[in-house]
Order: sequence, then C-alpha cells, then structure tokens
Amino acid sequence: MGVAAALGAVLSGCAEETANVPAKITSIGTYTTLKGQDLFTARGNPGEVPAGGAWVPLYARVDDSSGTDFKIVNRPDGTLQWAFRGEPVYYYNGSDASRSEDPEYRTGKWKLLTYPYGRGGVTSGGH
Repeated sequence: MGVAAALGAVLSGCAEETANVPAKITSIGTYTTLKGQDLFTARGNPGEVPAGGAWVPLYARVDDSSGTDFKIVNRPDGTLQWAFRGEPVYYYNGSDASRSEDPEYRTGKWKLLTYPYGRGGVTSGGH
C-alpha cells in the first residue's frame, strides 16, 4: 500500500522517502493511517506492545522498502512493523475518548507523530 497522493504533494522532495509507508499527513501536520487514525510512536522495542490490543502496530509488508526516517523493523512474532527514527509506530484501535482514558496514553508513553517531526504544541499523550 503506497502513501496517499496528498502526501507526495505535501512532502515533495521527501516523497521518495515515504513512498511505501501506509500513512498520510493531515492539514494540521499529523500523520494518520490511510483510514484517518492518528499515528503514534512508543519508546521501546517492537513487540513490547502486544498486537491485537488497543494499540496496533503499523505493519509493513515484505515488499515495502525503508527510507531515511521510516524503517522496517522485525517484531518478535516474525511480522514486520514500521518505525520512525527508531521508535515503533502504532495507531489506537478505538475512539479518541477511550484513548484519552488509556493509562499509558495519560502517562505520556505515546507521542503523536507529526510533520515536521516533533513540531511545537503536539507531543505526548494527555496533552
């Protein structure tokens, strides 16, 4: 699955870097899945967050290719996952309201993935 056409237009020179990542950038500069779910990074190794729970890995395919910032990493269960600058990428499989009540979200384990990365005002959970 490739990036939405809008991502190429927004990133222009960086489009080649993210060509295989199943994500897009919103008008406010956050990365989302192609279905519009916010993407987050989590400190730690892939596989620390169990697949199939509320926090779902952004899986990669065998034929996807890594770039400079987005890399494909191996999970302990043998599946592939996208990571951004070394941090595994996930999305929350639930409502925004239930996400804001998630204890790990409230303690700041999760960082909303933004472009450019880490721009002011949008950082960790609970903010």
